[in-house]
Amino acid sequence: GSSAAADTIPGALGFFRYAADRGVEIFYISNRFETQKQATIDNLKQFDFPFADDQHILLKTGSGEKETRRRSVADSHEILMLLGDNLSDFTSVFDKQGTVRRNQLADSLQSFFGSGFIVFPNPMYGDWESKGIYEGRYDWLPEQADSIRHLKINAY
Repeated sequence: GSSAAADTIPGALGFFRYAADRGVEIFYISNRFETQKQATIDNLKQFDFPFADDQHILLKTGSGEKETRRRSVADSHEILMLLGDNLSDFTSVFDKQGTVRRNQLADSLQSFFGSGFIVFPNPMYGDWESKGIYEGRYDWLPEQADSIRHLKINAY
């Protein structure tokens, strides 16, 4: 919804404050809708995230692709790293690709992960679940979904 109710990902606030204290400007590129901008700003301000303002929050105005918004930041800033919970948060090459192709692309870009691309785990939702675990199907019964998760999720 549009409420300012989202919590923080562990470590995110400390990392963003650390970066901001060293002169790094933070931009938030999200596929929340533009109509949710004030709620997004309010939520970030609630936790005292740096650069929680209109010019640093770039939300979805049309399609969900993020490349245009990343380029708009790159026009005036050097991008040091991208952080996200989905491969499409890092580069458009992952957009609209199936799991096998996304895996191949991730392998080809492995040198960027951990330096230029920082992956935030998102245990709540994402393509890892809908397209990966559930293979793009949304009609599983709860018992089936539970069995599929148990079969496909590896513990380390």
